[in-house]
Amino acid sequence: MRRVMDFVFHILLVLLLCCPFSAKAGLVLYDSRFGNPVGMALEDALPASYTVEGREEELSRFWGDREVSAVELYDFQADVFRRNRMISSTWYPLYMVDIVLAVRNENQDMYSWQDLLRKPVTVCIPADSPRMQMVVMAVSYGMSGEFDPAVGIHYFQKLEREGRLRTDTSYQEAHYLHKVVREKADVYILPDIEAAHWIEQGEKFHLVHPAEGTLSFQRGILSKEILPLSKDISSEKLDEKGYHVSPGEKAYPVQDLLSFAQDIELIPGQMKEKVFGITSMVSLFRVPHLVYYSGFLFLFILWGGHIRRRMASPRLKRLALVLTLVSVLWIGQRIFKLTVPSENETLLRYLWYSYYIFFSLFVTICMDLGYSQRRRGANYVSVPWILGLGNLWLSLLVLTNDFHQWVFTFPEGLSVADAIHGYGPGYYLILGAYGLQFLWVNGLLFTEAKKQKLLGFRQLLPLGVSVLYGLYVVAYIQGSSLVSYTERPFYGPFYG
Repeated sequence: MRRVMDFVFHILLVLLLCCPFSAKAGLVLYDSRFGNPVGMALEDALPASYTVEGREEELSRFWGDREVSAVELYDFQADVFRRNRMISSTWYPLYMVDIVLAVRNENQDMYSWQDLLRKPVTVCIPADSPRMQMVVMAVSYGMSGEFDPAVGIHYFQKLEREGRLRTDTSYQEAHYLHKVVREKADVYILPDIEAAHWIEQGEKFHLVHPAEGTLSFQRGILSKEILPLSKDISSEKLDEKGYHVSPGEKAYPVQDLLSFAQDIELIPGQMKEKVFGITSMVSLFRVPHLVYYSGFLFLFILWGGHIRRRMASPRLKRLALVLTLVSVLWIGQRIFKLTVPSENETLLRYLWYSYYIFFSLFVTICMDLGYSQRRRGANYVSVPWILGLGNLWLSLLVLTNDFHQWVFTFPEGLSVADAIHGYGPGYYLILGAYGLQFLWVNGLLFTEAKKQKLLGFRQLLPLGVSVLYGLYVVAYIQGSSLVSYTERPFYGPFYG
């Protein structure tokens, strides 16, 4: 029975850690919230081996998925991703998007940003990213001629104080507003393709390019490979639907895309605090990951109790208890990370770095447990904990990564994203150190079991798990489609 329990525990641990899945080849995603012209153009231009799929959500979050070949993005999003040399990419521009006013037909005298402040009209803005950041920056540029988010924040503060600001959360819930609805208003500030889609559906609006000026953004396809296009995907079906390839009247394209992406990083947090007046902690909203980590907690508690019961001495029982506690605290810390709003980029990054404190403790305790099976005088205690000091130094190397980037390297302008990164020499040093220690402790247990003539399937299971997980880590670093991220990345500048 014990052999069966050992086998079940180790297999469940490997499955939860590795989570393999089958990849879908040639998947191209486009934004279908405003109709299907882009999807139809892609289907006509791409071979049948590619799957073109529309999604009614912000697509930048899917760039890190290994089964996705290409996604539809804005130019400033694509520029940041293209700076990551770990993933080669090609940009296919499609059309331009202007930030405009969609004014109800009964309100005829609306021509500028100032008109919205002077006249008693209600104004609705998108609450999701990146639309909210684009709107704030368009207002800032129109009112000041500068890319200063503070101008747009102040503009919407005034509207909110007067009770005239409304929000559109219909495409993506803003968890701090606790609603999914497009509130009714006299004027909407939004991308022109979205407003044109409303008008096509019969809504009574007319479009206005503000007299002071607005911003225009290029929209296109960012691909991880060169797409075998049979025709120009920016023509025909897009043209006949009113998509334009040049900025509209008094709409100015952003030239310095990197600076723009950096400028908009803090807008969601500032809007939340300064405009909507919300500073409270968000609730745990990522339910699938909560279920996943709850399974981890249950497994670690059972596994720790199983190991503790098998230990003979009180000292070894205490070590097994500490090992279980470290594992449970690590999972608890990962659950806490899920509750942190995406605008807190620095906190999220340091919570990610802190994983390595738990890894160091876990490896050190495992080494001590292994050595404790072979008491050879007084030095059996000192060796694991001397190695433990080295492990602690490695974890400090990770915690200070922002200052040297020896462990994780970030594309310029994207140090907020823990899932878009490269690996420096320090990472391979840490990986090698942990791997050697796991192999060492497995070797100690193996030789001791052989000496006592207890060698069998159960004694080989820990080594098998270590080797399998090592292969998983190697495949993860290489970007293999057989493994996936255990958490979907946050991209502060791109979605909330």
